[in-house]
Amino acid sequence: LDEKAKVFTSLEASVSQAQVVAGFKHPVESGKIFMKSIKTVPAMLLEITSPKKMAKTVLIRDGNMKPYFRDTNGYRESSVDPKSNSLQLLLTGFGLSADTIKKFYTPQVTGQETMDGVATVVLDLTPINATGDLRKVTLWLDTKAWTPVQTRVTQKAKGDYVDFRFSMVKLNKALADSTFKLDIPKSAKKQ
Repeated sequence: LDEKAKVFTSLEASVSQAQVVAGFKHPVESGKIFMKSIKTVPAMLLEITSPKKMAKTVLIRDGNMKPYFRDTNGYRESSVDPKSNSLQLLLTGFGLSADTIKKFYTPQVTGQETMDGVATVVLDLTPINATGDLRKVTLWLDTKAWTPVQTRVTQKAKGDYVDFRFSMVKLNKALADSTFKLDIPKSAKKQ
């Protein structure tokens, strides 16, 4: 992880997101994710394209988070601390060093699994600061590339978690800052 963190500049990947809340499995959402540090602050663009009725784009940049929902032509805006644990969580396994991970989590290797034909090492990260909703982050790290094949974010509420699966990962590809721009139609309504 340290070697990847030293050279990390950007990420482009296909992503799917599966969420379970109170035992209910939400439909799997899929699309693309882009991440980059812009002026040492992480920026992220998540483009969900499937299923079509769930299509949305979420931009996190310059301390702001703005999701745009295509089906309702609506958007929201909120502030995000660029140094927050949640934002750093996005880079876990891609651009965070072991020392940074150890500042926020107690890491423990819990086994090995094959996921989608890829040999992985399973790494559990338990937050050191027990405040908030986060109970644990689990990374399934590709043993060749040392990047996550899957990241599971487990909440304190019993049984609640979100899985992020990554494929076609491209690290350190030149991504223009303009990639991290959200063009919201003028007809969109703030929710």
